[in-house]
Amino acid sequence: MSIHGDADAADAFTRIAAPLRGTARTNALTIAAYFLYRTGDGAAAQEALEAAQRTAERANVTLPILAALLSGALSVGMPPQTIKGLCEVITPDYVAAHIGRVQSYT
Repeated sequence: MSIHGDADAADAFTRIAAPLRGTARTNALTIAAYFLYRTGDGAAAQEALEAAQRTAERANVTLPILAALLSGALSVGMPPQTIKGLCEVITPDYVAAHIGRVQSYT
């Protein structure tokens, strides 16, 4: 996704989230937070996660698990490089090999 760079991906998902509501908005904001975290902008990542949390509460929808994981990583000061490394390992091929082909793009 971030062929053009993490900052571009964060910007794209922030813009995508703007007109959305409910689950779609929480998902887009969570993905934006992920890319913001990867750029090293923890403050902006935290803002996106807080916006996702508010959206989930208002719409009475479940917050994505990734949002909770990112929030936890931010709260303990996990370096962005660690997040990059973890997420680069979990590819569609990895999911297919370890979990099954459920929603795998391979």
